[in-house]
Amino acid sequence: MKKVLLLGTFLSSIAMGEAVSVQVQTKLKLNDSGIIITSEPDGTSSINLVNLDHGTPDRTSNSIASGESLYIKTTEGQLPTGINLNIALNSSTTDSNNLVTGGKSPAETIPHTLVGEIKNATNAAGGNLTVTGNTLESTKRVTTTGEALEVALSSLVNKNDLFGKFAGGYTNTSTLSVTVLAN
Repeated sequence: MKKVLLLGTFLSSIAMGEAVSVQVQTKLKLNDSGIIITSEPDGTSSINLVNLDHGTPDRTSNSIASGESLYIKTTEGQLPTGINLNIALNSSTTDSNNLVTGGKSPAETIPHTLVGEIKNATNAAGGNLTVTGNTLESTKRVTTTGEALEVALSSLVNKNDLFGKFAGGYTNTSTLSVTVLAN
């Protein structure tokens, strides 16, 4: 009886019609865009590294690294028609787009021109992404045509930039990235 009386007293002290609320937060994060960069037109595995090796040039002619083709597609097959993509070739912000000596201080650099030729896309007039010397980024907005986009990569070193350089290994790391854009 005492408990009932106390409960009745408590309830009567709450103002009638007073609202009580709690916040509800809803989140969604998608980690996978469904787009992959792969080494084969029908490939299903995403790759993280491509090597363009100039080998040991003879300094009497321009050095062109053996080219590599990469393919931009979805994990489930070809790209649907009409998707807008931004494809970018980014060079290192530390050393720009130069080949850099390893283990030498200060580092010595050799300019090289890195080109990614975009194929199988519309509105990619001139279709080339090019970074050279101190260029940090080259971007192109393209619209898909319903097949995998091919990006043919190549690297050029001018023979005149090889003279007077120390012997040793020179390297550079750049990034090819793809972003889906709103249509």
